Amino acid sequence: MKVTVTKYLNVRVGEPSINAPNYQYLVPGCVIEVDGKLYEGEPFHGNTLWYKDKAGNYYWSGGIHPNPELLSLITDSDFWFKKLRINDIWETYAEQGDQSTVLILDTGINDELDTFSGALYETPKNFVPSSTTTKSVDSQNHGTHCAGIIASRPLKYRIGIAPYSKLMVAKINERGSLKDASTMNDALEEYLKPKYDGLIDIISISQSLLLSDVDLERLINEHLAKGRIVITAIGNDSFQENLNIEQYPGFYKSTIAVGACERDHSLSNYTCYPSAVDIFCYGTDIKSYTKENYPLPLTGTSQATAMVSGICALVVSYLKKRGETISNTELKKLLQRTAIPLTNNNDYKLIQPKMIFEQLILAV
Repeated sequence: MKVTVTKYLNVRVGEPSINAPNYQYLVPGCVIEVDGKLYEGEPFHGNTLWYKDKAGNYYWSGGIHPNPELLSLITDSDFWFKKLRINDIWETYAEQGDQSTVLILDTGINDELDTFSGALYETPKNFVPSSTTTKSVDSQNHGTHCAGIIASRPLKYRIGIAPYSKLMVAKINERGSLKDASTMNDALEEYLKPKYDGLIDIISISQSLLLSDVDLERLINEHLAKGRIVITAIGNDSFQENLNIEQYPGFYKSTIAVGACERDHSLSNYTCYPSAVDIFCYGTDIKSYTKENYPLPLTGTSQATAMVSGICALVVSYLKKRGETISNTELKKLLQRTAIPLTNNNDYKLIQPKMIFEQLILAV
């Protein structure tokens, strides 16, 4: 994929970092060839996304603009949107999530983007001590990407699965991996306050820890007791070997744990502990929003988790209009009962939103 350099830009060798070796720089107007993916790296001016070429050189994305040929690859809706038949649900059941609210615990949100206009129920909250960003600005872009999958408004591109649902956003991370559960616990504690009773339907968590935490599990159970749905990423395996690495809160049996699969329905090699996953969804090269008003691809169980959260927002909203509710346990069973097996493994189930809604019609 060709991109155009818009600022004087150092070519970084070997890793996406301003401290990596550089032996040349590019001037504005240069056109370079990159592999078309975005990589998380060292933040520079609040932007952590980098491009990479075939030689392993990295280019900070803040100094690059995609060429028209890239924008032409961003179709009206992405492959996963079509495979999950989201548009069919919108049209057949007249459901786009307007009665549901999703609380996202992640890296914040770049809510100045046009695609989030009207999406936020309230001003996002920042739970990161000594935060280097104002309010909940998402310097890592991760939370924004997930929020876009759940509830971005359908402007030029159809990406948000439940585009008329409301979002609450809790920023719990801005420095890479979470070292402990403190910010997650603080956020969960905040949203247990009585003023949020009856307002939050779903909690979507695409952040994880390597160690279990007693308070974290307790707080999640308290949210479940309030009738909320808790959807969590099972976590990524950086070795890409599907290692049985326990990550939390995804490993807690009480949550709906999500793993990632490929577009051909095979298991994604970066999904941790696949046997502990409750439901799978697509996770590789998923396009959503980061810093700009056009979508770009990221990969992980986080993206799969956001998809499942968006689908569940449609389900919750649809049931509310019928005067019905559904518990976390009931919803987990519904997702699994209507799913189809992944390629070569009948025990791993891929979510099927259209079949979920067909089951809901039969239950009337």
